[in-house]
Amino acid sequence: PAGQASRLELQNAPFESATLGAADLIYAYASLPFSLPADFPATWQKVRAALNPGGRFAGQIFGVRDEWAEDTRMTFLTVEQARALLEGLEIERFDEFDGQGNSFLGSKHWHYFNIVARNPTARRATLPGN
Repeated sequence: PAGQASRLELQNAPFESATLGAADLIYAYASLPFSLPADFPATWQKVRAALNPGGRFAGQIFGVRDEWAEDTRMTFLTVEQARALLEGLEIERFDEFDGQGNSFLGSKHWHYFNIVARNPTARRATLPGN
């Protein structure tokens, strides 16, 4: 609704320079895997730090059996690594898909984790600039 428009912020920026303010929802469908592996830990820390108490992360992480897994410009995780990212969050959904499907380039083998996780009501970490 128009009265709530100020609560939504869209940002088009590389992961390394993106700034995340305090958020009730961070939606990252099929985007985080395109973070460089060296930058992924800091990017993930930004996501975690931005979640308000009770806030949710909804997104997708690519798995190591994905057809694109040899692309060194992308991040791919094992199921254990993906679950470790969620330590301290309440996992509401963690689904793994490992099979054939379509992409913008045609048919490919997908391996990914669909995730919804809630930040418990503990204090939110302080973000730079907040």
